[in-house]
Amino acid sequence: MKNIILSILLIVGISINSGCAIIPTSRKQNKNINTNASKILFDSISVGFNLNAIVAQASMKAVDKKGDFTLRCSAQILAKRPDKLLIVATKGLGTEILQLSLINESLNIYLPRKKTLYKGKINDLNDADMNFHPQDIVEQVLFPTKNFLNLKWKTIFEDEKVIMLQAKQKSLGRHLLTINKETRTLMRRQLFNNKDVCAIDVAFSRYKKSKELEGKLYPRKFKLHFPTEKKDLYIVLRKISFNENLPTKEFILNIPKKNIKKIKPLGKRLSKDGDNISLNDLDINKE
Repeated sequence: MKNIILSILLIVGISINSGCAIIPTSRKQNKNINTNASKILFDSISVGFNLNAIVAQASMKAVDKKGDFTLRCSAQILAKRPDKLLIVATKGLGTEILQLSLINESLNIYLPRKKTLYKGKINDLNDADMNFHPQDIVEQVLFPTKNFLNLKWKTIFEDEKVIMLQAKQKSLGRHLLTINKETRTLMRRQLFNNKDVCAIDVAFSRYKKSKELEGKLYPRKFKLHFPTEKKDLYIVLRKISFNENLPTKEFILNIPKKNIKKIKPLGKRLSKDGDNISLNDLDINKE
């Protein structure tokens, strides 16, 4: 069942260093955040405060180090707060390899090569024992909201170039941010679960000013790293439109009925019939 999520994520790639950060101990730790650090935090994530939707074309690469598999593709991505996502991924000369739709809690995944539509709720993915769901993609590309500032942040490292801030949440675990002090941009965002295991490690780069976002800097390149799964997901956004009016119908899969031979459920029921989604299902060269 784990491959269900990986098929989703390895299409939506986002640039991270391998493994989670080792927090320096040569500086004072657990220092309460000061006024300057608070302003740096505000500046680094404020690009997301008025960012509600994104439409973009993307180049992506997924690397599965365990399976020695690399997948490159292009995709059209639509994301809207709080939990709407549409991905249409293609390879080669426009051959479609995946459609994914998330609307509220409903998740549909269509694999053209298998002519199979997988339907379920987002909670069905809990059976995969994974800690990354499609709605997290929405959160990464749209940045945190102002509520993120309400967490109790502490400065755990600072030098002339970067500052590292940490906050804990009972429901999620521990957040760790690395911020470029000169550009006031978010370089790295990590989330540790309640067992203090790094679940997601995201890096942001290639910042450019965006007129649609009041001239604020927004990253074009992302990399997601999943330490326990040994998988890296890269995405480079291009031709981005911000805050377009995206009605719910824009997130519904567009699949002719004749192209659907099977409809299968997500969750444990899927694993019982032995027909899981895997990266190989996205390989158009495999028969």
